[in-house]
Amino acid sequence: MHAVTAEVWFSDGFDAAGVRLMQDGSRSLLFVFRPEPTDEPVELGAVVTNAQHLPRGLMTCELRFWADVAEIYAQPGAAFDLWYSQPVGGGVVGAVLLDELLDE
Repeated sequence: MHAVTAEVWFSDGFDAAGVRLMQDGSRSLLFVFRPEPTDEPVELGAVVTNAQHLPRGLMTCELRFWADVAEIYAQPGAAFDLWYSQPVGGGVVGAVLLDELLDE
């Protein structure tokens, strides 16, 4: 399993819904990466854990992807769009979590 930290934000009008969607254990969102502007988007599902609300509508969390291909796209500094049947926000990958940290 590939796991990362991330900072996320929600578009205007989705702030309240975003709080519900970003609860620990949520599998409701898709994280859409586009490595290059001309590339096809890569949609990845993940379990949200350790969600923390920050000022100005920001959140930090851990994302635990279930597709192995996430190791290619979800790398530090990679931007992504948040989807919940439509775009609802975005985010940036912070750090890759090491396997030994995931067992805690």
